[in-house]
Amino acid sequence: MEIDKVVYILIIGAIIIYVIIKAYKLRITRCPDCGGKMVLSKLEDPMGFNVSKKVTVSFFNGPRKYKEIWVCETCKHKIEKQYWGS
Repeated sequence: MEIDKVVYILIIGAIIIYVIIKAYKLRITRCPDCGGKMVLSKLEDPMGFNVSKKVTVSFFNGPRKYKEIWVCETCKHKIEKQYWGS
């Protein structure tokens, strides 16, 4: 194998590892009070039917305002996030 191919494979591998680490860090949200891990407790769809805490079935096909309730695993601090989605 030529040295150019080895360097090319190492660069591509480093880029892939960087993207995976960045996605993992963005996925984990921390509690503003204690720094613990926040988990999604409930997802509410105002224009639909909530099957369970995290599964919704929507009756409306257009944009609507979702509400997420995140709870800290250690101190039980709650954060409500609302966003528009479709």
